[in-house]
Amino acid sequence: MDPLEYPFDIKAYKRQSEIEERYIINRFREHRNKIEEDYPPRSKRKILQKRSCTSKSKTN
Repeated sequence: MDPLEYPFDIKAYKRQSEIEERYIINRFREHRNKIEEDYPPRSKRKILQKRSCTSKSKTN
């Protein structure tokens, strides 16, 4: 196999794979953040409920 017969640019391949990897990671992060916004963890829900209850009692 002659290397000149099959031109392959390693730098371009690495650059492209890094771009694809970043894209996949960013999509995963966005999806995870959206899920966390829609369904906060239980500990956050409890804190939010306590805060909303205390703020209501202060106004009454």
